[in-house]
Amino acid sequence: MSAEERYRGQRRAPGQTVASRRPRVAVVGALLLALLAAVAMRAMAAGEPPGVGGTPSPAAHPPLAEPSQSGRLSPSVAGSSGTAGKSGIPRNDQAQAVPPAASPVPPPEPPTTAYEAEAGTNTFGPGLDVRSLSGASGGSVVVNISDRRTLRFNGVAAQAGGGCTVVIFYATGGDREGWLRVGDGGLQPVSYPSTGGFGRIASVTVRVELLVGLNTIEFGGSSPALDRITVREDAANLV
Repeated sequence: MSAEERYRGQRRAPGQTVASRRPRVAVVGALLLALLAAVAMRAMAAGEPPGVGGTPSPAAHPPLAEPSQSGRLSPSVAGSSGTAGKSGIPRNDQAQAVPPAASPVPPPEPPTTAYEAEAGTNTFGPGLDVRSLSGASGGSVVVNISDRRTLRFNGVAAQAGGGCTVVIFYATGGDREGWLRVGDGGLQPVSYPSTGGFGRIASVTVRVELLVGLNTIEFGGSSPALDRITVREDAANLV
């Protein structure tokens, strides 16, 4: 063999060596792929898909437990309807309307009922007289009231009974002392200061107790000329 042929054989030897290594590289690559596939399947079977770089994804970790009102830890519920924030505490996305507080309704004002002294429904004692007086509500007053000549107002109504306010309208040129009586009750003294003359009307206020329904109020003593009375029940009686 000549020197030239030996030289050519030496030049081919390295190429034959590289070609012989290629199958081994392919085998090693296949083994690595199989190993990675096995690791991926194992992670999927465990429910923890691997993250980037081979580290577990943060989503694979269970949510942290949140403290409840009782002090114990309560786990956050995944997949809720969205009414809870990231901390698991429920929230209201829309502000709830708060109805205004209702103001207390005051009780209705009790009505005031007027009764004229000269009304035909009243009972007049013997000797009583009705006189005209321009300042009176009905244009007239009843005079000459005394112990023996009393004036009784009939049909004084009370819805609930109990305490009532009675205002007596009268006229007199001097101070007088009379009395009134509700039904068959006792005499209740009433003082009448002078109104400054017979032609002037003034009023005094007294408290009486009425029964439910219709009552009578009788006036006697040295009472002045009477124009009318008004009666109003206490608001507490009507509640």
